[in-house]
Order: sequence, then C-alpha cells, then structure tokens
Amino acid sequence: SVLNLSSINTFTHGSPNGRWRASVVASGGGLVDLSGVTTIQANGGEDDILQLHVQQGSEIRLTNLQQFAQASNGNSRYEVVVGSNAAMTLPALQQGHQIDVTLGANASLSMPQATLLRWVNLFNDGGAGSTFSAPNVTSFTYGYLTPTPGRTVTLGALSDIRSSRFLVSGGASFGAGITATSYLWDFSNWTGSTTILSADGAGSVLNLSSVNTFTHGSGSGRWRATVAATGGGLV
Repeated sequence: SVLNLSSINTFTHGSPNGRWRASVVASGGGLVDLSGVTTIQANGGEDDILQLHVQQGSEIRLTNLQQFAQASNGNSRYEVVVGSNAAMTLPALQQGHQIDVTLGANASLSMPQATLLRWVNLFNDGGAGSTFSAPNVTSFTYGYLTPTPGRTVTLGALSDIRSSRFLVSGGASFGAGITATSYLWDFSNWTGSTTILSADGAGSVLNLSSVNTFTHGSGSGRWRATVAATGGGLV
C-alpha cells in the first residue's frame, strides 16, 4: 500500500480547539511518501501533538525533511515512534525541536546530518537492542536521556548541554564525547524538584569532566535540582 504525498513541502499540524494528537502511520509493509516535505511545524500558538509511527517493514519517507520546527507554544510536541525491528532514517534533518522519541526492541532512528536537538526526550533510550544515531549533533539542550546497557545512543561532541537531564543506570557509561565547558540548569517547568544528573548502579558513569562552571537557578520561583550518585555509580 502506498500513500503518495510527495508533492507536499510543508506539513503543518494543530487545532485551535483543545489539545489533539494526529498520527501518520506506516504499518503492514505500507509506505507513506512525504519525500518532498522539508519542514514539519505546528500551527502558531497551538499545543497539539503530531505522531509519526512506523512499524516493521514499513516506511514513512521523509528524505528531504530538514527540520522539526520550534513551536511558539512549548507544549506542542512531535512524537517519533519506531516499532520493534523497524527503522527510520531522516537523512537531511538539520534541526529537531520538541521531539519525544520512543524506540521498540531492535528499532533504529538515524539523523546523520542533524547538528541541533532541543527539547528532545529519548524515553528509556529505546527497547533492548535499539539504536539512536545522531553523530553530528553538537547542541543538545533542554533534553532528556537515560542511558542503559544494550541500547546504543550516538551523539556528536556535545559543546552545549544547557538544561539537559542525563540519568545513567545499570552499569552504562555516557558522556565521554561531551566537550561542554559549562552546564547551566535554568529550567523551572518541573514539579517542585527533579534529579537532573545521576549515575545509579555499579559501573554506571556519567562523564561531565569537561565542565568547569556549573550554574543553577531559575528566574521563576524556588526549585530544587539534584545531582545523585547511588548504588556504586559515578558522576
């Protein structure tokens, strides 16, 4: 089955009435051809969710997508869901904003040309055997990673990690490629307090040894940010 929408170059989502999730799904060997799309964006001021969901043997073709554009409403999200044993490649993507990534077992998501990811959450770093590859990303800000064994996360030499959370567990190691010399936590949109950096479990290592200035504090209210080393972990 083929849905050919290759003539489209801008894909916009969002309703002015409430918050809605719209899904683009390729399953059962089907193809959704959006190869002409260069920008995916949210309607101005809206907080809706657009989900791209690809299953094993199927494809959402986005060969020319250059950006998931930053929305004016911070609650607007893009969800990229790659099912077990499925793969998605975004070969032309340069920037990604406000993306929630979910990977199934042995799934892969590749962004070989991306240099900037902002407000990107990689939940549980994917299922067992999953791979997230963005080897040229140098700016990963306001993001969320939870490195664990058996799940491969490849990023570039990160020089900007402002307000990103890194929670390492299970004996995993993360951060050897980080080059940032400063870390600023100024995000106040968490409830009360939150753990921002952690290593839990024997052999777990979060390497931020390049950082020489650590700054915290938000201009809105009073918040507690926690750096935690537990169960034999090293931050």
